[in-house]
Amino acid sequence: MARKKQEVEIINDANENAILNKETEGLSQGQIVLRRFIRHRAAMISVVVLFTLIAVVYTSLDWRIGDEKDPFVIPGWWKYGFEDMPELRYGADCVGDSIGCPTIDAVPFFDGDGIALGPHPFGQDDIGRDYLALVMRGAQRSLLVMFIIGAIAATLGTVIGSIAGYFRGWVDAILMRLVDFIITVPVIIIGSVIGFHFGNKGAAFLALL
Repeated sequence: MARKKQEVEIINDANENAILNKETEGLSQGQIVLRRFIRHRAAMISVVVLFTLIAVVYTSLDWRIGDEKDPFVIPGWWKYGFEDMPELRYGADCVGDSIGCPTIDAVPFFDGDGIALGPHPFGQDDIGRDYLALVMRGAQRSLLVMFIIGAIAATLGTVIGSIAGYFRGWVDAILMRLVDFIITVPVIIIGSVIGFHFGNKGAAFLALL
C-alpha cells in the first residue's frame, strides 16, 4: 500500500514537472523567475504594501529642489514640514505641560457631533515640531537606508557566493565560516552601543555591519 502511494506521488510530481516545463518552454530565465514571482500571492501582497508605504511616505512632505534661497517646491499632502515649528498646542490633559500632546478636534459629522484628527494628531515635541512630519522624515531615511543596504548585501552575497562556489575547498570553508560569524553577531546590541557612543555618525558604522 505504501509502495503504491509512493509510486502515485512520483507520477504526480513527474506530471507537474512536465506541465511546468511545457509552460516555461522558450522563456528566458528572467521571464521564468518573473512569472513565478507574479504567481506567488504573498510576494505580490508584499510588493503592494511596500509600494503603498513608499508612496505615502515620500509624498507626505514638501520637496525642495535647487537653490536654498529660492527652491522649486513640490508640495506634499501633509501641511507641516519636519523643520517647521508652529505654536505649541495642548490637549485637555496637558495644561502646563511643556510637550505638545496629540490633538483631536470636535467637528460636525452627519449633522451631529463627531471627532476628527486635529492639527497635530501625533503631538509636538518640546520646540513645537510636528511628530507626524518627523515620523515621515524618519521613514524616508529608513527606506533609503534599507534599499542601499539591501543592494550592498545582495552584491556582496553574490560575489562571495560566486568565489566560494568557484574555488571550493579551503576558500569555500573560510568564506562560509566568515558568513556564519557575521550571522551570529548580535547586530541590535552592537548598533545600540555604537549609536550611544557615536551619535549621528553611528548610522554609518551600523550600515557597514
